[in-house]
Amino acid sequence: MIIPAFYICFIVGNHIYRSPQILNLLVAGIIHILHAIWITRNGIRFNNAGATFYTIKMKIMADISLSAKLVSGCKFGQQHDL
Repeated sequence: MIIPAFYICFIVGNHIYRSPQILNLLVAGIIHILHAIWITRNGIRFNNAGATFYTIKMKIMADISLSAKLVSGCKFGQQHDL
């Protein structure tokens, strides 16, 4: 699932960015998506490897779930958010 730019603007516009954990996870997700596109492109171009949308999506989701376990911080950015 690729996150559209307008959805990211909607999230930031609704002040979810106050939570450092969610912001870090969002940045990690975007980086994982770009990395998957880059690696898939190189595999197709240089190794004649085939790729399906499903395999790319599953790799991105697995990478994001691994990153989610490593993200530090709390879900809420400030005490009044609790």
